[in-house]
Amino acid sequence: MEAKTPLLSQKEQEVVSQLCKGLTNEQIAAKLNLSVNTIKTHLKHIYKKYRVHSRSELIVTILKNA
Repeated sequence: MEAKTPLLSQKEQEVVSQLCKGLTNEQIAAKLNLSVNTIKTHLKHIYKKYRVHSRSELIVTILKNA
């Protein structure tokens, strides 16, 4: 049985893309022209959708589903 990949908004996809490149919240915020708090909110929603609790767990989960 294959795990479903959660649907992410366009902005969430952009955040995940930058996160996978190893950027910090501050770097992602600057690159996407958003506040650090907005990035944290996007990450909170992404973690919930993927049912993970950390950046590393998210990246591992994404790589497993790729």
